[in-house]
Amino acid sequence: MKQRTILAVVVVALLTLTGCSSQGGQAPGSGTSADSSSGVTKVSIGGVVTTSTVPISLGQSEGIFKKHGLDVTMEPTQNFAAAVPSLMNGKLDFAIAAVPPFIIALQQRMPLVAVAGTSATVADSTQEGNQVVVRRGSGIKTLAELEGKKVATNQVGSGPYVGVLATYLRSGGAPDGIEWVSMPMNEQVAGLESGSIDAAVLAEPYTGMALADGNVPLASAYRDPQHPILNAGDPYVVVLTSKSYAEKNPKIVAAMRDALDEANAFAADHHDKVVDVLVSETGMDAKVAATIKIPGFVGKLTGAELQRLADAMLEVGLLKKKFDGAAAVWQPAG
Repeated sequence: MKQRTILAVVVVALLTLTGCSSQGGQAPGSGTSADSSSGVTKVSIGGVVTTSTVPISLGQSEGIFKKHGLDVTMEPTQNFAAAVPSLMNGKLDFAIAAVPPFIIALQQRMPLVAVAGTSATVADSTQEGNQVVVRRGSGIKTLAELEGKKVATNQVGSGPYVGVLATYLRSGGAPDGIEWVSMPMNEQVAGLESGSIDAAVLAEPYTGMALADGNVPLASAYRDPQHPILNAGDPYVVVLTSKSYAEKNPKIVAAMRDALDEANAFAADHHDKVVDVLVSETGMDAKVAATIKIPGFVGKLTGAELQRLADAMLEVGLLKKKFDGAAAVWQPAG
């Protein structure tokens, strides 16, 4: 597929950039510093500020990180690819990534390890923010009926793209039967309205916007009831670090893992505070923030959830060999 060729080029570029950037920088882990006056260790996390970073914000504001001996700073990055060089040369201690790019990076032999999850699926698949939405009046009732249709995604190779394509194939859809179109989500909403696309793979707040315009939800990107890709509570975004940093700083990584587990649990139990963070840190309109479908928040990783998504990536051709989910999750030595 043309899309797979494009994705391969992106991965090669990412690896080249990482190799060049890591030769002249600081030693991995040198971005960490201890503040003896406060008894906490300063660490940085690189990532794009989205719903997935809400547990980090709440971990700061609610004193959860401090409780675990950490002073955490979010460093805005354009995307995971942009964060990797800084992660590898020690300018960042941790980074946030959707699971598919993380898996692809591991298969390209990048020395990374997942520490904890953030955004996760929820029990009721109709309440997932990642949805396939079809144009009103399209007559499309199942994912298999997307064959021969024009479907938009913000990025070929993204988690929702993988979920939708794998579910479509499991539903009996013909390989290469979908005409994929890459476009930003705001343009997808407009495309449904104009009829230039038949369906869109959306996340909040764009899912809500499309449905408010009268378009129709077709299926969860990850959890179609007949052919689920992920289980309820499976994280599809992770916080990761370099293997070198983890080897040199196991106590800090353990503290981060435990703090994120607690921060995610707090976010899951306080949706009002999640909405407040979305308004204050992303600039989202308060009325929109109050209506979006909030994801699950799960910090604990076993590797099984990574395995399920990797298996789907193998099905759709984004991986060439088997993946070991358990080996991708950090565990303390001994």
